[in-house]
Amino acid sequence: PLIMPEDGRNVAKILWEITKQIDTKVGVKNGL
Repeated sequence: PLIMPEDGRNVAKILWEITKQIDTKVGVKNGL
């Protein structure tokens, strides 16, 4: 695995949080 600098990890964490929120919204919309 790639070793990211602190900023890279922070960005990845933010993107992951956004992805989880989108997945939750899509799941609710699709009734899953």
